[in-house]
Amino acid sequence: MPGPDKAELRTTLHRLMVSHHKNVPNYICNKLGKLIVDIGRLDWPHFYPDFFLNIHQLAQASDTAPLGLMLIQTAFEEFTSPREDLAVTRKEELHRLVLEQVPLVLNILAGQLDSVLEKHSHLVTATPPPSPTHYQNNGQQALFSTSPLHSSNLISGMFKSTTKNPFQCLPPLDDESHQLSVLSLKCLAQLLGWIPLSSYITSSLLTTVFHFASFGCHPEPVSIDVMNLGMQSSVQSLRKNTDLGIQAMSCVNEIMSKHCIPADHEGFLLQVFQDTFHLLQNLTKESVSTGKNTLADIDDVYVEKFTDFLTLFVTYHLKRFESNPQFPILEFLALLFKYTFQQPSHDGFYSCLDLWNIFLDYLIYKLGNGDTNYDQTLNNLEELDDEALDDDVSSIHNATEPQVQF
Repeated sequence: MPGPDKAELRTTLHRLMVSHHKNVPNYICNKLGKLIVDIGRLDWPHFYPDFFLNIHQLAQASDTAPLGLMLIQTAFEEFTSPREDLAVTRKEELHRLVLEQVPLVLNILAGQLDSVLEKHSHLVTATPPPSPTHYQNNGQQALFSTSPLHSSNLISGMFKSTTKNPFQCLPPLDDESHQLSVLSLKCLAQLLGWIPLSSYITSSLLTTVFHFASFGCHPEPVSIDVMNLGMQSSVQSLRKNTDLGIQAMSCVNEIMSKHCIPADHEGFLLQVFQDTFHLLQNLTKESVSTGKNTLADIDDVYVEKFTDFLTLFVTYHLKRFESNPQFPILEFLALLFKYTFQQPSHDGFYSCLDLWNIFLDYLIYKLGNGDTNYDQTLNNLEELDDEALDDDVSSIHNATEPQVQF
């Protein structure tokens, strides 16, 4: 096909998609987008130089942002895993050129996610969520009644002015914000699967993703009684929160699994721990109204992903904090202890035991090499076992069927 005819075809397809993307079913828009991406896969950048420029413009405009994000995800999927119809040299060229687009795309994704959070924070400030005291904040109380772990001095020293949990119960997003967030997180997850993370991931982006992960930390009223009261829309809205949390945890786990240490590694590591600590606080709260632990009402998939995250965190990152004398290791382990014995399922409980095995293996290794810094940690773990285990096992015994047997 002559060059002018190709250019006219590309322009027509682009104009058609932009003009009608809101009026046609999603699958039609997706197929049209796939066609445009296939053309770009062959012609960009030599004969289709404005391919990514057009996509970036769509993703940054409010009325076409969902369309642009869909094209970004499709383009990266097709360009980074091309079919066998391309020559090896073209595949290498595509990978190199697409990698140059990553910084700008990450800025677009971070901008979309941050704008949703900013909009949401204004909504929360104007209309606070109902029953703000529905769940006790155990982070401000003693984790165990007689354990020395209730001291907050270490946390305040480590976190300074950041001890306030930023991940409080959040109302659901509106439909438009939810769609933008899901699409942005899906694009981000696709990127994280193949880019060199240490060169691109920052503490600020990680914090943003953790904020979305916190949407899945709160229980959802999915009981029959709720449905009978005609609150289906409320349940669907809260289900959206869980979906966001699951998608965000997938992104976090992708980062953690790559053993990623960004350029601003000190701030990154501190942020990882702070966010982990706050999410654990949320997940181990107890309901004042029902007396049940929060974890029993959290979506199973979210709990599984969060346990996977804790495993990656303990395996790759926990040891990086030991050089900091103010690191609140005991408080973290106390929360992890509660998280373990509040697991609503056998599989979840066994996964947490595997997590403890990883930590204990590391502890034994350090003690075997003559490191005395962990002597007190070992003593306090024994104290946890002596003072709190019976109560937590009793809680599991009464809350689950069949009961956990030791």
